[in-house]
Amino acid sequence: MNNRKSVVFVSDKNTCRSIIAEVILRKIGQGKFDVHSFGFLNDKMNFLVEKFLKEKGYNLNYSFSKRFEVIENQHFDVVVLMNSSLREKLPKLPYDYRLIVWEYEDLKLKNGDNSDKNKDIEKLYNDLTTRIEDEHKQWLN
Repeated sequence: MNNRKSVVFVSDKNTCRSIIAEVILRKIGQGKFDVHSFGFLNDKMNFLVEKFLKEKGYNLNYSFSKRFEVIENQHFDVVVLMNSSLREKLPKLPYDYRLIVWEYEDLKLKNGDNSDKNKDIEKLYNDLTTRIEDEHKQWLN
């Protein structure tokens, strides 16, 4: 019997915030969680995010941008919205789950200096790492 909790991180496009959270929990949770992420509009993972996570040593084989429809038949124990604006977009799920809402704005990674973008990615990564380290054990209950 699988006692792992299933967690999904939800963002608009699933290109940055939710994917970073997904890989962090997968590593920190050490097999205690089935971890996924999705967006309402899928794109591809931002190349700077991908480069950053690879440099941190993360295996990204299972981390790619996906829409809700790809995973809609899965059951999640914990649903983490990366921003409260996503509440109205979240489809009705036909089961009980714990809803967690965080307030992370989508990073502006389209235009501008890559050095500034990399600093923003690192700050988001550090914030998410701290938050997931602090909260993930509660999700096991």
